[in-house]
Amino acid sequence: MKRCLVPVVLLSLFFSSFASGETLICRVTGLTCSEIDFEDLIERKGLFYEKLSETPFTGKVTGKERGSLKDGKWDGPYVGYHDDGGVKVEGTYSDGLYHGLWLWYFQNGKLETKQNYKRDSRDGPHLNYYENGQLRAKGSFKSDKYDGPFVWYYEDGQLWSQGNYKDGVRYGSWLKFHKNGQLQEKGNFKNGIKNGLWSFFLKDGTKRTAPCSRGFDEGSGTYKDGKKVSN
Repeated sequence: MKRCLVPVVLLSLFFSSFASGETLICRVTGLTCSEIDFEDLIERKGLFYEKLSETPFTGKVTGKERGSLKDGKWDGPYVGYHDDGGVKVEGTYSDGLYHGLWLWYFQNGKLETKQNYKRDSRDGPHLNYYENGQLRAKGSFKSDKYDGPFVWYYEDGQLWSQGNYKDGVRYGSWLKFHKNGQLQEKGNFKNGIKNGLWSFFLKDGTKRTAPCSRGFDEGSGTYKDGKKVSN
């Protein structure tokens, strides 16, 4: 049932019923106070409409996705749910855009991703987890680009890779490890391209000079502008 959060004793003074009592219109402001189940909405070109309506919906939304719509766009606190009723995602919209802290959850209830947004762009600390609760990635974004130190882990907690970004591009020293903890590669990036001395290792610690079978590198040696120039 659709309702307006106004004391019952004032309804007859300030509101008139419309469309079989489903929408309330304030006699003072002329504004509507509506509530609708998410399943009764349809989305067209990024805007939400009540079925059979040509006017973007404004009002409270309940059900599997909960929050408020303003002129067809999500606006304010929002919560989405898994099919089993557990929280899937929660955050805040501003005029249809992600804004502020957003959290995503696995179906088992554990946190999957924690990220801050500014007008739909990732901005600030980033945390991502495996379903078992182990940290998967940690770093920061700026204007929707990787920025600063970033670290990745294997599902068992073993360090996988670490390095730095600047304006979305890899730079400086980078390290990568095999799943057994053995160093896999180390070297430097300049403007996102391998530059300087790079070393690559097999799982047993043996230094690899031959090119990677998958074409990721040309083996240990000195690189210039992404190309190996010497051993």
